[in-house]
Amino acid sequence: MRRLAALCLLTGLLLPAVATAGSPIGGSRRIGVGVAAGSITTGPSVKFYYGSRRALQTVLGVSLDGIHSVSLDGVWEFGPAMRDFPGRFFVGVGPGVGLRWVGDGLGGSTTLATISLVAEVGFHFRVVPLELTLGWRPTWSTNQTGRSVTANYGSGGIRWYF
Repeated sequence: MRRLAALCLLTGLLLPAVATAGSPIGGSRRIGVGVAAGSITTGPSVKFYYGSRRALQTVLGVSLDGIHSVSLDGVWEFGPAMRDFPGRFFVGVGPGVGLRWVGDGLGGSTTLATISLVAEVGFHFRVVPLELTLGWRPTWSTNQTGRSVTANYGSGGIRWYF
């Protein structure tokens, strides 16, 4: 019974998006929900287009070992619109900020702040309202001993657009 209810809920949420497939992401489809990895966090993600090629994206992260984080990025996308192609490739660049709370297991915590550069490549599918991204985020952060710069291993995301 639970599986049937979950299937009905999923179908009800995704059917309107599939019915209007072909509408461009960033055009009539402005809100994407999915999962992503950023410079300091991995978890649920929301991306909002406030222009056809400009977006804000956020990632929330919570782990079982007491690390909680949030990141917010501004992304400007560039890329040609290719006719008769199953989607749109793009390159995105912009700034990012983040906060991370690390628990010490004794009821205390340390707050870390980050500033990052967002560089990503992505693809918007035309048939289904889906976005895939891969990126790199060099990050400047504060930590318990001072400041550090890290060359993040990478980032990425998958989002469904409504």
